[in-house]
Amino acid sequence: WVLISNLKLLKNRKIWVALGIAFLLFMPHLYWQYQNGFPSVVYHLIDRSKGFTPFSLVEYWFNQLIVFNPVLFVLSLMMLFTYKTESLFDRALKFIIAGFIIFFFFSAFKSHVEPQWTVVAALPIIILMFHYAKMSVKIRKTLNFAVFPLILVVLLVNIEFITSIFHIPNGFGGYKKMMHEISTKAGDRPVVFQNGFQNASEYNFYTQKETSVLNMFYYRQTQYNLLHLEDQFYDRPVLLQIIWKERSTDSVINGKKTLYFTEVQHFVPVSNLHIEYKMSKTAFSMDEQVTIPVTICNSAPFDVDFKHDEFPITCFAIYQHKNEKWYSQCQFEDPIEVIKSGEQKQVNISFKIDSKDFNTFHLGFAFGTPFTLPGFNSKFVKCNLVR
Repeated sequence: WVLISNLKLLKNRKIWVALGIAFLLFMPHLYWQYQNGFPSVVYHLIDRSKGFTPFSLVEYWFNQLIVFNPVLFVLSLMMLFTYKTESLFDRALKFIIAGFIIFFFFSAFKSHVEPQWTVVAALPIIILMFHYAKMSVKIRKTLNFAVFPLILVVLLVNIEFITSIFHIPNGFGGYKKMMHEISTKAGDRPVVFQNGFQNASEYNFYTQKETSVLNMFYYRQTQYNLLHLEDQFYDRPVLLQIIWKERSTDSVINGKKTLYFTEVQHFVPVSNLHIEYKMSKTAFSMDEQVTIPVTICNSAPFDVDFKHDEFPITCFAIYQHKNEKWYSQCQFEDPIEVIKSGEQKQVNISFKIDSKDFNTFHLGFAFGTPFTLPGFNSKFVKCNLVR
């Protein structure tokens, strides 16, 4: 946004030196993204994309009013149109404010925008608002009216978050008690949660005990998909969160939130099994029987027994069309017994196309167990339904 505010900067040799240094400093992160399949890009463009809803636009503007203070935000928008900048620096600040607000406004057409993403515009707003307030006594009085009560509100909110002195339901309370209750039930065993990152993070924070997360394809991938902390729990007894109440042996309740658990004696994670394949075609008819050669790679530091007595592993075809996800079971033409650590095994899998009558859908493959839904074990390929 700074460059767009003053294109003459492109003629300045120093700006290119600065960009070059910034790019070199950013290279390790880009390389990490490349090594891990660009998870940040996949997350923002695919995993969290829910399509357009009018509510996302209303929610976006409402969140901006809350984040920046309603009066301050309205004044900021007025300032963008009425304040005549006195320097290129002030002009750059205006472009930063407008750039972030407009960019994330258009992002709201694709999915929910987190309120804090535009907070980067707060510092330019404060700097320009100082200059803007010098123009009028009325503006200064308006700022005094808007800012000082906000400071009191922020102080009271933080006191409530820390102490719960006012006993206001806020969605954050009770987690300490809940996590210690889970810890009591788990004893010395690690706790493995399903879907998300919040529960495992809170559990580790409050108890300092071992934990991890298994994210299913119905949810999305998080940092735990990259950390693979669950590999440390292989063949150990764990307390495993499951989504099926009828299969659970215990539960923990916090307000309206209930977590179901079951005890597993010999835990087997399957997140380090990767399915590689190439589609010879991407157009299928409904209920068509398909056989595809795949390569299953085991990058886990242990052998994986597909016929495990407690944790037998099943392969699934997983489908996605916009926000809708579903799956169907696959069959191996030749049964798989064990895939050793570091081994690659080539097999054929057979399944029936279940597109749910969508003209287009994304197809992938994943492994599940009696305790877990299919996870993230392969890429997705866009396919078409032939009628």
